[in-house]
Amino acid sequence: MAALRTGVAGVVGLAARMGRLSVSVPSQVTRPSLHTSFVTAFSHFRLTPWYASLHTSSSHRGLMEFFDNEKNWGETEVKVGRSWRIEELRIKSNEDLHKLWFVLLKEKNMLLTMEHACEEEYQLFPNPERIDKVEESMKNLEDVVKERNRAYWLLETGEDGEHHGEIGTDSLGRRRFIRYREHTVPYWSTGRPWRSRETPSITKFSRLMREKKFLEKRRALRRIRDHVCMLLRRFPHMDLDVLQKKYPEVNVKALRHQKRSLGHHGGRRRARPTSGRVEGALAVLNTRCSGIVSPGTFSRKMSESRMEFRLKNTPNDCIQSVKFGPSSSQFLLVASWDKSVRLFDVVNNNMRLQYQHSGPVLDCCFQDAVHAYSGGLDGQLKTFDLNTNTESVVGSHEAPIRCVEFCPEVNTIITGSWDSNIKLWDPRGPREAGTFQQPNKVYTMDLSGEKLVVGTSNRKVMVWDLRNMGFAQQRRESSLKYQTRCIQCFPNKQGYVVSSIEGRVAVEYLDPSPEVQKKKYAFKCHRLKEDGIEKIFPVNAISFHNGYNTFATGGSDGYVNIWDGFNKKRLCQFHRYPTSISSLCFSNDGNILAIACSYMYEQEQIDPMPEDCIFIRRVTDQETKPK
Repeated sequence: MAALRTGVAGVVGLAARMGRLSVSVPSQVTRPSLHTSFVTAFSHFRLTPWYASLHTSSSHRGLMEFFDNEKNWGETEVKVGRSWRIEELRIKSNEDLHKLWFVLLKEKNMLLTMEHACEEEYQLFPNPERIDKVEESMKNLEDVVKERNRAYWLLETGEDGEHHGEIGTDSLGRRRFIRYREHTVPYWSTGRPWRSRETPSITKFSRLMREKKFLEKRRALRRIRDHVCMLLRRFPHMDLDVLQKKYPEVNVKALRHQKRSLGHHGGRRRARPTSGRVEGALAVLNTRCSGIVSPGTFSRKMSESRMEFRLKNTPNDCIQSVKFGPSSSQFLLVASWDKSVRLFDVVNNNMRLQYQHSGPVLDCCFQDAVHAYSGGLDGQLKTFDLNTNTESVVGSHEAPIRCVEFCPEVNTIITGSWDSNIKLWDPRGPREAGTFQQPNKVYTMDLSGEKLVVGTSNRKVMVWDLRNMGFAQQRRESSLKYQTRCIQCFPNKQGYVVSSIEGRVAVEYLDPSPEVQKKKYAFKCHRLKEDGIEKIFPVNAISFHNGYNTFATGGSDGYVNIWDGFNKKRLCQFHRYPTSISSLCFSNDGNILAIACSYMYEQEQIDPMPEDCIFIRRVTDQETKPK
């Protein structure tokens, strides 16, 4: 109370010296209660508007607005209203919410001051629930503001969440949350504050870490240089341009004349045969995957080394689909536009059998080791017994059959057609088990356990549960802007990958929760720059490695890329193939990749027409395993 008297006397004295206030202050302030003290202190003088110039906000009650209402002075109970509800705050403008926040803050400070004064005077603070109601109102107001911030961020960026940032590391490798800023900040601006805040002890360790990174980079460069010298020593007639493209970090022409690149031949370099081991070395370099190649890898014939070879007696028209057997990597089923379905033995490199359709065949699949299914432009679903060489027609669609899949979990054959229908077939009959309407033509589909992911025209994606086909579990729109070309599901059943004709691939997740959907992304691929012009090619094929959940993509640029979808990085790129990649398929054990090459008429008629062919490539963990 002494502090209160001192404060009042100070204000009154200041006003009296300025000659703008008539004052009558009692010589002693009695203490019957806190509110009586307020009345005694402020009922003896009248304030004039001179103090308005000392305050930045508009004033209606003068200094009295910082105290409780006069009618509540001396009362043991005062009238208390309710707190502001969220529904009432949502209809207010941002400006009104801003003003209301400071009104509530002022009232909260006033109530807390009065509560503290009551404690000092050993008095009961009347209706303490007023503080709770003000705090509840402020919390509701803050929730409304956060809702608007989240909505604005979603509208501007398409991302959910309130705390916009990511977990990063500083110069010491410590994990920190880096918040996104409203405007882009140059990297040199964000780097300086870290260095300026470092203490001398931290600066020492930062210098040691930078030195360690520099030494690691220098050692890596030395290893690459030694590897290039080893290749030049073992294969003296190797193409230097290919080697320089493979290892741009070093100067291959300068290393060519070093003594360690010449080997025991010294300056008198004699000719060595180029066949055999040189061919193997060039094949390895074309993969663009680093690593030391053992001498036993190279041999004269690629078919004997099983690194990569070409199948014989392939179809003479566009190859539409290639599928390995469910339990063996020896047999490959091939569907093509020459109206045939062929079975190849990739171990012995020969064709074992074939059967015909009345039109081009668009897709095929294995049910088990001895039964194959196929469908095409004739609209018929055919099954073929590989043991007895007998074929039969299971059923048909009203339009061409684009996709054929087998689901072992429910023992069902699924077909997707351009008549906008999905049909299920019981292979025991065989007979039709059900027809389910889709929004548009079916372009592609794949299985993720019991879930069926269907890609249709107009960029629609439908997710069905084969155990309950009464309704579609999810209806989505592709995150890619142009026509969907291929969909393949992750072996771990977490999501799927979709490609389009625009040279893009998107990684999507099946879990519809916002936390999981934040992980989805898309990236560019299969694009070439020629003469300063970027050419975009369709991504025609996708195939997953069952062991590592990595996937391969093939495009009309003739390249095959291996991707790590979870770590968002490309693992390797194979050499360029003769023409467009029309289909890809990993074997069940993940050791072999079948690559179908066929010109898909992306441009006008070309002359000469590229030959349709199938390559069988043995892949390694270095090419497919996440790093």
